[in-house]
Amino acid sequence: MKKFNLTAGVVLLSILLFACNQTPKTTEETPIAEETIENLKAAITGESNAFLKYLFFAEEAEAQGMHNIAKMFFAASRAEEIHVENHQAVLKSLQEDEFVPVIEEVHIADSDMSKNLESAIAGETYEFMEMYPVFIETAKAENVPDAVKSFEFAMKAEKIHAEHYQMVLDILKATGNDETVSSEWYVCLVCGKLTPTIDGLSHCAICGEKVEKFKKF
Repeated sequence: MKKFNLTAGVVLLSILLFACNQTPKTTEETPIAEETIENLKAAITGESNAFLKYLFFAEEAEAQGMHNIAKMFFAASRAEEIHVENHQAVLKSLQEDEFVPVIEEVHIADSDMSKNLESAIAGETYEFMEMYPVFIETAKAENVPDAVKSFEFAMKAEKIHAEHYQMVLDILKATGNDETVSSEWYVCLVCGKLTPTIDGLSHCAICGEKVEKFKKF
């Protein structure tokens, strides 16, 4: 019995020593992208909040009979979810567990739809002008190309989202309704690009995905 315990102890010690000897080498060869990991988590939190917020906006638009705006926000919600999925995939590639974000905002849609649109524009503008450019530069500095790609997809998509929201806001202010807002909305399931039409298009302008694979709302 004693002989067995001693042998087991030697084997265990050998394993531990091997693991200890391997750790410094791994750290040197593959530096941990600490800032990028934190940025991915911040982006997931922001996009998750946007996902829920747009669901509330869509439901409020439905309640007011603004079905075209509702479709846009339902589509936008799916787009934000795609950004979350992309960022989570990068975290996984960095050997991180799936991140569970804290839902920080109180998601209540305003009865004034123009205010909801303004809120959406402000959120998207912050992301594509301030947040994602910084995250992209950090990911480049830490040599995480998958994060760069995921951040760039989101940044470019958010800019287009903001443009669509502004267009719809202008229509709403001018007419008081959403009758001339597109009744169809499409989302690229790779990058989250939102578009009211795919006429004349063959591929996504952001990621190159074929438009026939877009999800229609």
